[in-house]
Amino acid sequence: MTENSPAEAEFFNSTIDKLIEELLKNDLGVPYSTLYPVTDEELHRSVWLASYLANSDDENDRKKALALATLSYIRNKNSPDKSVYKQYLYIVLSRLGNLPAFENVRDEEGGEIQGSDSYENNGHIQTNSFETGIFNSYDPILNAELQTSKQEYQIDRDTVLSAFQNEIYDSLNKGKDVAISGPTSSGKSFIIREYINSKISEQNKFDTIYVVPTKALISEVCRKLSERFPDASIETGAHFTETNEEKNNETTFLVVTPERCLNLLSEENRSSISPSLVFFDEIQNLESGERGVIFESIIESLTTYWPRAQIVAAGPYLKNSGVTLSSLTDRDVKEIETKFAPVLQLKAILEFQRGGGNAPGQRLMNATIYSPSGEPLTTKVPEPEQVTFSDFNDNKKNSLPHILDEFASNSKNIIYASRRDFAEDRATKIAENRKNTADSEDIDDLVQFLRDSIHEEYSLANCVESGLAYHHGMVPKIAREEIERIYREEDSLDTIVSTPTLLQGVSLPAEKIFLVGDKKGQDDLTSFDFNNLIGRVGRLDTKLYGSIYCITTEDDEWAQEQFENAEEKEVEPVTENALNRPDELIDTLTKENIIEEDDGSLRYTGILLRNRFLRDPDSVDRYLEENGVNQNDREKIRFVLEETLKSIEIPKEIAKKSPTTDPILQNQLYKQVKENPTDWIVAKGRGGFSYEKLEKICKELNRIFKFTYDRSNGIDPPENEAENQIGPIIFAANQWLQGKSYKRMVQNRIDSDAVDDKGVNDSISNLFELVDNDIQFVLVKYFSILVKVLESLDRDDTQWMQKFDQMLDLGTMDTNEITLITKGVDRSVAVDVYIPSNVDDVTQYLNSNKDKIPDFYETHLKKQGILK
Repeated sequence: MTENSPAEAEFFNSTIDKLIEELLKNDLGVPYSTLYPVTDEELHRSVWLASYLANSDDENDRKKALALATLSYIRNKNSPDKSVYKQYLYIVLSRLGNLPAFENVRDEEGGEIQGSDSYENNGHIQTNSFETGIFNSYDPILNAELQTSKQEYQIDRDTVLSAFQNEIYDSLNKGKDVAISGPTSSGKSFIIREYINSKISEQNKFDTIYVVPTKALISEVCRKLSERFPDASIETGAHFTETNEEKNNETTFLVVTPERCLNLLSEENRSSISPSLVFFDEIQNLESGERGVIFESIIESLTTYWPRAQIVAAGPYLKNSGVTLSSLTDRDVKEIETKFAPVLQLKAILEFQRGGGNAPGQRLMNATIYSPSGEPLTTKVPEPEQVTFSDFNDNKKNSLPHILDEFASNSKNIIYASRRDFAEDRATKIAENRKNTADSEDIDDLVQFLRDSIHEEYSLANCVESGLAYHHGMVPKIAREEIERIYREEDSLDTIVSTPTLLQGVSLPAEKIFLVGDKKGQDDLTSFDFNNLIGRVGRLDTKLYGSIYCITTEDDEWAQEQFENAEEKEVEPVTENALNRPDELIDTLTKENIIEEDDGSLRYTGILLRNRFLRDPDSVDRYLEENGVNQNDREKIRFVLEETLKSIEIPKEIAKKSPTTDPILQNQLYKQVKENPTDWIVAKGRGGFSYEKLEKICKELNRIFKFTYDRSNGIDPPENEAENQIGPIIFAANQWLQGKSYKRMVQNRIDSDAVDDKGVNDSISNLFELVDNDIQFVLVKYFSILVKVLESLDRDDTQWMQKFDQMLDLGTMDTNEITLITKGVDRSVAVDVYIPSNVDDVTQYLNSNKDKIPDFYETHLKKQGILK
């Protein structure tokens, strides 16, 4: 865009600025008067220019066109002239290749447009009459253009794509591997589902492996897939039981984390699916330490095992994502990238001023709007009545309830908090400020569940009862899912205070997000993380715009810096960082105990190279060469690997299934188990199993792998994998395996002298963190290696033990509870709805006794297809 570009016309940018200021004040619900209002002439000229700029190849021109058309429609949607601005909006969206956004206009108007060609789609009446009206309103040339534009992006009667989505769809249909980079709101996952649907229509069966970075995302993805594909089999990889023969004609989705995907490395489990597509969501997680190495390893493995499967990866604001994916698959990759957000974002800083802005009669805040015109605007808005500069500066938690009352009383909101304790404290404070309880049966049922199944004093229950919630990884999974559902579907829950879990891909259809800082834990949010975070507001399928409000004080510059930096991230796999430092990597590889290496990149890359070399020595040289390591360094690395691994006895098939665990340590375990297998077997008896035996094995595993602190054995690792010491982990793991309820486990933790929690809510969060990380991630990882070693010895007394890692992952040894959990039932429900051990058919038993099941549990069991 040049200085003489039409997009730089003064009247055009002035109109955008005036409209965005009007939108801000309407959005905040504050009174305003405009000294220089937008005239009808300016507005019509600007909208005409926007329709011209929508055909531009310049991204900034296109952004301005979208902004002007959207703002003019929002301003006039209740005026007598609304049909004119609706037509302009349609023309601009059509030329931008952004027609899906127009569905929001229909949704806002309740589908009341009269006319013909109506049809029902999933219970909602759709109509083509408005487009027909537009086509008939203009000369034949424009008519033809709009018809052609719509047909270009329409894949069926119900679905019109954006230009970005259409490019992805076209590349997928050509059978290409694709790397996708686009804002959160651009509909990346949606187009993957539409492509899968088209393939199922063609060939009936189209198996897909869908890899997500965290367990928190499994449920959300499963929900969307089950809504789109109600006849498909959707599995989470928690327990592989079925074979491909049992579901020959049924499309299967396997939705897994990278850790669970490791289960597919065994030949018997690979038969459970024959994927035509492997989709890696949030590919930027290749950078995240140990999990990044697992991610990298499974991309390579899945490409090797299913060479004919399409490989697709996606993430937000990524640079050269195709190069990254191609380097991991050694295949040609089509890169499709856009920075163009298909919805308007209202970005503003609301700044408390010393002395209330020195305004007579009313205290004012500075409002800086980052206008789509390209220039920040400054205006004034009234301070919330009960908050001053000093109040906010001294205590953000106490100020937030009043800020929300003033600026967010009639919207769906997200409040960002950098840490989970901040999220809980802020949500609790907002709830205390609310006078009324939420009026909803779903809310009542959830509150009852939280108090009955977790703890009577759980602060989340009080928050939900007041119509808001906090959201972080340590909120019970079933509660988190229900909070998300109610937030999406009802007005009774309007605000969520969330930690950086939002950055992991969680989708919450918020209208406004409020930030009072830009931290992520103790660290600053990167520009990439900030833009990823605010991209969660204003979604293509919910509303034409979303609002981002940074609340600051005078002279605080963090918000300004974040809004002015919109960097893309070039994903650097964690191994790439180490391979660029070959001398340090070689030094790391010489260490017999590689886990003593402080640098995570060097440590995990060294472990990955050891495992690769053990599996196939020649593959290491190819891998190093592909990653730019020179021949001299490659020879040194090979020599060190040969020397350090020459005495390895553990079978390669075992070691390769744990790519982030040092094979030298795995070998130590193998030799000890082989020497005396009985010492390593947790045998099940009539009363369960021996706690002492579990304790002994856990401590021996820790002695070898040093994953956490153990004073009794003098183990103090340089970096703990686990969050807790070995004693509390073993105690909780014992209860977890025995299927104890969360309520019982929480109370045991409260009563224990071995932990130092700061009250009930701290105990709840700490327990869920212990289960999620220390048991389901750390212990499961090392017991999985032990189980594989025992399997290799082919002994009769190891049969029950061979499922121990899966029982540890699921949280029960009870066969009926395992059956429910593997069918998608949440662990808390599976263990709380008591099923006698002599029951053979769990589903039949529950249906015969459903009058005894609490409402919340009944609803959950119906959703999972257990209850009729």
